[in-house]
Amino acid sequence: MTVELGNLSKLLMELDNKLVPLQIEGVRGAHAAFCYASPIAPLPHPLLERTGSNASKYKATTSADLYSEPLDVVLQLESSGKWPSDVAAIRWIKCAFYLSISNALHKKYGLTCTATPHYVDIVSGGFTFRARIRLDRELALLSPQSSLPSVGKLSSSSAMFYRSSSGEGLDRESMTRSLVQRPALNTALHAFYLKHLSYGGAVRCVVVAISISLQRSRAHLYHHHHHHHYHHHCSLSLSLSLSIIHIQTG
Repeated sequence: MTVELGNLSKLLMELDNKLVPLQIEGVRGAHAAFCYASPIAPLPHPLLERTGSNASKYKATTSADLYSEPLDVVLQLESSGKWPSDVAAIRWIKCAFYLSISNALHKKYGLTCTATPHYVDIVSGGFTFRARIRLDRELALLSPQSSLPSVGKLSSSSAMFYRSSSGEGLDRESMTRSLVQRPALNTALHAFYLKHLSYGGAVRCVVVAISISLQRSRAHLYHHHHHHHYHHHCSLSLSLSLSIIHIQTG
């Protein structure tokens, strides 16, 4: 998986300005799997079929994200002073970038890609990489104190840039967490893993143990709650039956 991300990073950074307006200068993993903290390590999916002799070319038999958990990655573009000062305008341009990246990867390398207004899914090496663009200007324009515009006051074409069908937040706090903090944390943890190889396995064991403990706690609470209601229901039924018998014999 890490090797496939490295291969994809190389392909993305080799795209020239004729295919993508700005050079992609960096690709960083933002998914827990890249810092070895995911309980189950992702594996190449069998429904993403290899085509041809080139190992980097895969073809999805159907929509990749329905069968393969997307692995979040963050793209860093080269700096430019031509970005607008309006958040909606910036997101329109980012949408165009996702389309350009999708078309360029498909045209140059034959990769299966799906572009959306908020990201581009790239199928490579049996994995689905969900790439988002980090743009510091966009984050700066989203003031922490100000809320996003009311969707009801926006046109349908602009409203889609303030809400996401996949659930990720589009406010400054959420975007900073997913586009800045997670990749930085992953980089630090990956460096730590290279020095301490037991880190990944230890983290997975702890996460699985905590998950099992939480599931048992929820099951116990549910059983206790259900058991209490069962006895309450039986008491009510018994009282009702006694009342009916009393009426019939009275």
